Formats: sequence, C-alpha cells, structure tokens
Amino acid sequence: MGRLKTTIIDELFSQKSANKYKLSILIGVDSLLYLVFNQQQHILLLKEYKLEAESSLQGERILKLFEEDRLLKLPYLTVKIAFLGQKQLFVPNRLYHPDQKRIYLNHVANLSISEIVKSDDLSLLRAQNIYSTDRAVLNLTQQLYPRSKCFHSTSALYLGYRQHCEQGKGNVF
Repeated sequence: MGRLKTTIIDELFSQKSANKYKLSILIGVDSLLYLVFNQQQHILLLKEYKLEAESSLQGERILKLFEEDRLLKLPYLTVKIAFLGQKQLFVPNRLYHPDQKRIYLNHVANLSISEIVKSDDLSLLRAQNIYSTDRAVLNLTQQLYPRSKCFHSTSALYLGYRQHCEQGKGNVF
C-alpha cells in the first residue's frame, strides 16, 4: 500500500457532514495527497501518502490505499482528481485535433500501452493541455467517484496564472 506521510485534521472536520464537503485528490507517480474543504473553502483535512515502490502496479497500490482509508469512502459533495505527471504538452486550439492526442504526445514522450492520453480544454487560453495517465488508475478513480472531474495538475495552474494576470497582478507567466 502506501505509507502515511502527513495528516492534518481541523477540529471542525466531521465525517457526518461529508456530503457538504469537497474532496480534491492529487495522484502522482509515487504519491497520493488529498484535501477536504468545506463550503467556505476552509481546509478541514489533509492526508499525504507515499506509495511504496512495490512489485504491484500503481493502480493496485492506489486501490489498496482507497480500501484502507475510510475517509476516502465518505459521500462527498464534489470530487476533483488531478494527475501529476511529466508527460504533457500544451497545444493551441487552432492546431488541435481530438483524434490526434496520442500522436501529439508521442512526439515528445515515450508512451506505454498502459497509459491513456487525455486533454483538458483551456478555452480561456485557447489551448489544450494534452497529458497521459495510467489507464488502470483513471478507471479506478472513475469507478470510485463516477461524477468526479479529472484533469492534469498543470491545467489548474495555467488557469490560475491567467486569473492572476486578469486581476492586474502581473501580465507574464
């Protein structure tokens, strides 16, 4: 499974109120971190796991973690899942064709059969963030949280930088 690295729980956190909370999960190659927020965006819970370098596949290690951490099984109001990975590419919309995602990414990274290629539409930036993630991990997260929103972690950063610029706090990112 994974080794629990960090746990921070606010005294306001209540498992009974999970249906009012938002869950955000960040899945890396060797780590999993999750945060629980209330309606006011106050962080109530943070847990970070280091995924052990076992012989099992990443999907199996994450499944074990989900089975053993009861807080991940609570019925949260919304769930967002971000994937952290090095294989990604930023493509302007005018050059983007949805059926060519894998070809675009293959030009800059070696993809394995177990990887699935996805894209996040960054319409404010008139671009697509194309990235790969482990197929088994994606399928697992979609089974556990069927209404979740999945994206690459840098997509949120790109949009955050854009919003920061629009607020007059800078114009280069």
